[in-house]
Amino acid sequence: MLEDFLEYLTYQKAYSPLTIRAYSRDLKELSAFLRKDFETDLSGLTREQLRSWLVHLSQERSLKPSSVSRKLASVRSFFQFALRKGLLLTDPSLGLKPPKIPSALPRIVKEQELVDLLSSERFPEGWEGTRDRLILEMFYQTGMRRAELIGLKWSDVFYSEAQIRVIGKRNKERRIPLMPHLIRELNEFQSISADFLGASSDHVFTGKRGGRMSPGLVYKVVNHYLQGTFSSQNSPHVLRHSFATHMLDKGADLNSLKELLGHASLAATQVYTHNSLEKVKKAYEQAHPKSRK
Repeated sequence: MLEDFLEYLTYQKAYSPLTIRAYSRDLKELSAFLRKDFETDLSGLTREQLRSWLVHLSQERSLKPSSVSRKLASVRSFFQFALRKGLLLTDPSLGLKPPKIPSALPRIVKEQELVDLLSSERFPEGWEGTRDRLILEMFYQTGMRRAELIGLKWSDVFYSEAQIRVIGKRNKERRIPLMPHLIRELNEFQSISADFLGASSDHVFTGKRGGRMSPGLVYKVVNHYLQGTFSSQNSPHVLRHSFATHMLDKGADLNSLKELLGHASLAATQVYTHNSLEKVKKAYEQAHPKSRK
């Protein structure tokens, strides 16, 4: 059943490889728990056993509510698939509520910190330093996801139109406009890459041998250069959050930002309005004559 489900996610739902690996890992963890504690498998799972697993995740493994909720979502998707295919007669996840997730604002890097970083001399000369700086520029100026940056090809860069084509979740395509200076930097980097690698690579961002960058390497690059900034988290997604928040701070339209980020619904984009509202509230409290009384 599990293999059929993963094939369904791959070929019909067009989920990303990272998402599919997460679903597979969650269901295999549950299967191992059931074999060890109840001597059964997914086909014999009961609601009480599933509840025991959720308690185990929360209390014994001390997972965050968001992680427990995501694992429960994986299980629910699996059982909904199994019911539709007639592989099972009941869904043991029905009626189970995920743990309450405390609301948290997206972590960002301050605008001036990013401006200072990208104009600094921290990036070494040569191909690698140029690549690393361009990676940060692309994240911050386009808001793209890590998987989207890794998959970006030179054929996706339209110099004359000052745009790039991004393939997002579920193979959904979108176009993102680029500033003139970023188009120039991409053009220069393409020439540098061709000289450094000995041959033009299909992908914009590669390792030293010309192969696609791994998610871990991209994270390592971003984490290294964001050390010492205001943000307590230094992942590529922090730059995506910073892009969205700074765009709203400057008056960007919410629907336009939704399209740039590749969100399926406006609700996903609205989380960034809270960061902007916090900034407005602070400005009000600092400037209004009555705020001190």
